[in-house]
Amino acid sequence: MSNFALNLFGMDFFNNLMIYESLCICFDIYDENTQKIILQIFHNKGAKLPPNVEIVYDYWISLHSRLLKYIETSTNCSNIVPNLEFSGDLRSFLDFDVELSERAKNIQKREHIYDKKRYKVLSYEIANIHHPKEKFLIRYRVDVKEDAVDIFQIWRIVKNKYPSFSQ
Repeated sequence: MSNFALNLFGMDFFNNLMIYESLCICFDIYDENTQKIILQIFHNKGAKLPPNVEIVYDYWISLHSRLLKYIETSTNCSNIVPNLEFSGDLRSFLDFDVELSERAKNIQKREHIYDKKRYKVLSYEIANIHHPKEKFLIRYRVDVKEDAVDIFQIWRIVKNKYPSFSQ
């Protein structure tokens, strides 16, 4: 991970965050270093970040399978960011097909209207193979008009309580 990412503008970024409810980080560059930073945030910084993290990154598809595999196979889920949302330019998602994990449970498909736009939503639950009580809700929201995924979310399920989505 680059020194710039860890020592942002002369401060140790992750160790000097103020406690807020959410954090939004935007990445404009598609390269291996950006992906390493995002994976580092996802894997190791959950305990130091607010409970809700949004990452605006047009190329999240390149990380999609790695994130899901980590959730399923990690031996330590405690540092995973509890609520993570990816969004970005719709054009990046036009050719994306959702492939469900073999371990997907409670699969739900529905349609709804939000802010005068029609969406299809696919959500399912996956559990960690080493710690079956560690469960995550995976959610994809598809803009029907654009026929493209516009939001990909990973939410930790705590005590069988599911997050409520307004959108």
